[in-house]
Amino acid sequence: MWYEILVENEFADYFINNDIDPEDATEKQKAEEMLQGCKDVIYGATMAWTFYDSSRKNSVCGSLARLNAHAAKSFEFCCSRIPLSKAKHLGEIFRSIPSDVSLEMLSAEQCAVSLMYPFWSRMGGSFEKEFQESGSLKKHLLVLKSKCKKD
Repeated sequence: MWYEILVENEFADYFINNDIDPEDATEKQKAEEMLQGCKDVIYGATMAWTFYDSSRKNSVCGSLARLNAHAAKSFEFCCSRIPLSKAKHLGEIFRSIPSDVSLEMLSAEQCAVSLMYPFWSRMGGSFEKEFQESGSLKKHLLVLKSKCKKD
């Protein structure tokens, strides 16, 4: 599945396996670096959904590879796994997520998009740092990882 890349990387492993002490400057710095890596992986996955069926896919992949290896790897992984026969847009998947349902009740794809959402820029910026500091990033990663194992 296309979303496995979100939990099968060193950045996800870091957040899954560590409780970050916000008072420890060294841990905080490491968490910020790992969060940037997580952001890169999510950026690559988001770009894959944008260009998976485009004639520009190869040029986008080349541009990403020159800029960021993690984003490029995520882009390639997702492009090769997005099910073309039933591909939707990320917005459609996001709108299908009920607001009053626990993560555990969502499909793996809905959980993945719910994980990606805080990393997307929009008016007012993105809120991945708050997402990580609140513990929501870890929770989303754990739930998605368990859903990937079931698939």
